[in-house]
Amino acid sequence: MNKLPGVNYLYMAESLPSDENTMMNFVDSLASFFAQSWTRGRPDNMTSQEHGDLAATCRARLDSLSKSLPGHLIPVVAQVRENMDGLFSGSYPIVLTHGDLSEMNMLVDPDSGALTGVVDWAEASLLPFGFSLYALDSVLGDMYLTGWTCHENADQARRRFWDTFCSIAQPSHAERQQMEVARLVGILFRYGTPVSSGFPGMLGIRGEDDGSLAFLEAFI
Repeated sequence: MNKLPGVNYLYMAESLPSDENTMMNFVDSLASFFAQSWTRGRPDNMTSQEHGDLAATCRARLDSLSKSLPGHLIPVVAQVRENMDGLFSGSYPIVLTHGDLSEMNMLVDPDSGALTGVVDWAEASLLPFGFSLYALDSVLGDMYLTGWTCHENADQARRRFWDTFCSIAQPSHAERQQMEVARLVGILFRYGTPVSSGFPGMLGIRGEDDGSLAFLEAFI
């Protein structure tokens, strides 16, 4: 971390969201980070067989979730599974995806709030774009004993993120719909899968007490 500028986001987690300018600077730079991934993604980097294998791995992970998540979440898994084929069509970008894009692995400028670096790529893998968009959701509020509470400027920050992202990446309407499917898949994998599940790529965090299910329900 000392080879990159900035401080860990966790040190700014309390002060950054309360300052509108620094929060908007952060989401602008986070949007730019994702837009760079989108514009540099190349669907033709993978063969049709590799696309098929990746799709099968993701379906297997969703099938596993269907057997382990609380019943009221199963319809979400089924809906995502039904709509995810477009992510492996060969035209949707497959990109280098951070396996643990949490606040702990994002560095920010303490003065401006802008994202300055992303560290800990040990679990990175090639996945359809958007599987790590949970990073945006995770900074738009806080989890308390009473549940998830959004920051006052959460809606504004989300709109700002997508306005900035779309101005750079210029996705079509159909691609934006696919991104939302990918975002939901990523949230399910991240917060619904135990870290020891054995699936490659993006880490899960669900523990024995299933505390992360509160994040899963809040984000979907």
